[in-house]
Amino acid sequence: MRRTELDTTDPDMARQWIADAYTEVAPRLSGDLADFRMRVTSLVTDRFRIDDLVHTMRGETDTAPYQSLVVHRVRSGCSRTAMGSRSTTCRAGDISLMDPCRAGTSAWDPIDLESVALDLRGVQVVGAELSGLPADRVRFGLCEPLDGALRSYWARTVDHVRYHVLVDEQVVASPLVRAEAFRQLATAALAAFPNSALDALHDPLGPPPGNGDPATVRRAIEFMDANAHREIDITQIAAAARIGPRGLQHAFRRHRGQSPLEYLRMVRMDAAHRDLQDADPTRGDTVGAIVAKWGFANPGRFAVDYRRVHGRSPSDTLRR
Repeated sequence: MRRTELDTTDPDMARQWIADAYTEVAPRLSGDLADFRMRVTSLVTDRFRIDDLVHTMRGETDTAPYQSLVVHRVRSGCSRTAMGSRSTTCRAGDISLMDPCRAGTSAWDPIDLESVALDLRGVQVVGAELSGLPADRVRFGLCEPLDGALRSYWARTVDHVRYHVLVDEQVVASPLVRAEAFRQLATAALAAFPNSALDALHDPLGPPPGNGDPATVRRAIEFMDANAHREIDITQIAAAARIGPRGLQHAFRRHRGQSPLEYLRMVRMDAAHRDLQDADPTRGDTVGAIVAKWGFANPGRFAVDYRRVHGRSPSDTLRR
């Protein structure tokens, strides 16, 4: 993860930053350029970025397709976006998701906003896992959250990732933690905004999940046991089990009473337990580093689950 800052009074530098971080733009500013200033603070990972951006002038621009899933949350000011036949106007507190594959136009007053950009293919894969659609058929358009509760859910998820996961450099160093943080954001986007995966989940005429036999579950378990140290998702697990993602979910519920990802979490907890047993605090081994290695971004939640399974805290195991 990288933390970066930009504070510029040069419109060309600002335009280049937007092009490098998001997409090509052609801004047309209104007013005296002596008043121009753009300030940005950024958190950038391999799968997503979160930017806080302040722009001091009124302007408008044409935009090329983003090719990532971009969500804006306006803190103050106003923005107006049009993509195809759809348009949105966002004021303080409003949230909008950009169509990732369509060019558009945007206009804004002096504005302060939060922008989250997610790897589009990664979001599509998560949507495919949840809905059973092929990943390339998981699509979004320019839109706002489905309702106020889901608007709050998106905002809380971003705040959790920003202020409880990305603040700990040791935790964020784990690829599994970054993957889990990305998955939380992707799932929130899929739940909060209209998209084809959500439509498929709510379609009563959609395809049945299928029936998985015990051999299907066994193959999935063998794959997860062998690859728990890697960043794996339900699509890969289902492929190893020779069944679709929805069929695998159904098979696990039927034969084990849990989901595949719940089983994977327990495998990783057991691995963290073994590492805690083998660790030596005098060598500098810590609970935080060990649980982060296995993809647990929230040590407090891990401790609660760990105590329920093992009857003591992770720190007690480390000191034994």
